Amino acid sequence: MNNNKGTTIDSWLLKKQQIELLSNAKRILRCMQEFFKYTKNAKGLISSIKLSKALSQSLWPESSFVLYQIPKIGEKLSTALVEVLR
Repeated sequence: MNNNKGTTIDSWLLKKQQIELLSNAKRILRCMQEFFKYTKNAKGLISSIKLSKALSQSLWPESSFVLYQIPKIGEKLSTALVEVLR
């Protein structure tokens, strides 16, 4: 079996699992939001909304590597953008 072919299959399976996981996580987060609204738990509601937003955007705002999460941004461009923002 060709290594490239094996990698392709692994990547496809990994991508499929990622999609299924994100779909389930979004569904669970919707339930959590409804529960926190019902129980009037503001802190839990805010946290679940933030997590839901991060999952839908595939971007983690609290990460120190936020710029690396944006497609086609490498180390050079990331460093340059950080320097400009300082």
